[in-house]
Amino acid sequence: GRDANYTLGIVRSKKGGDVKAPAVVELLDLPADASESAVAVCSANFHALTLTESGRVYANGVGRGGRLGLGREEAAVQPRLVGGPLLLRQGLCVCAGL
Repeated sequence: GRDANYTLGIVRSKKGGDVKAPAVVELLDLPADASESAVAVCSANFHALTLTESGRVYANGVGRGGRLGLGREEAAVQPRLVGGPLLLRQGLCVCAGL
């Protein structure tokens, strides 16, 4: 797939280009003793969202305008846990717009 805006969630030496082979995506911010799996992923042009089996939501991509929900506007190359009020809820699905 195309990784122009860090939407694939993998660490690479440069931004952009195509990734032609499958790669493992690691979820950051997991507790040391946790072993969660992703149950849903939604990718848009500038960001992607991942839902885990426990209902946590992770975001990666371009953070401009706060679109990742991480409390900052910097890009997140790898999926980071979305905090704030969402931590008090269990996600059921994820959907990413443009």
